[in-house]
Amino acid sequence: MTIYTEEEELALNVSNVVNIMSFDSKLFGQQILREHRTVQQAIGSTFLEVLRQWAVAYETNNYDLRNEDICNLSSKIFKLLEHETDEPIRLRHI
Repeated sequence: MTIYTEEEELALNVSNVVNIMSFDSKLFGQQILREHRTVQQAIGSTFLEVLRQWAVAYETNNYDLRNEDICNLSSKIFKLLEHETDEPIRLRHI
């Protein structure tokens, strides 16, 4: 029996849910915005880290045709953000 951390288990659950054809990203986003504001900040920080890791994957050619678009877009987002600010790209933990 494989033992997963909470983070690994959540990632697997998210992967399973978004892989369903009827998954509605807009509805998911709307529900996130109904969560407590502090929780929204923590979720946003998590999403930002995933984008950062996709950007690194793009820069290191660690992608293929199946995830190229998200890796490329993440790289562009971080390049734009880095161009706009000298501060680290991160969210405060409240």
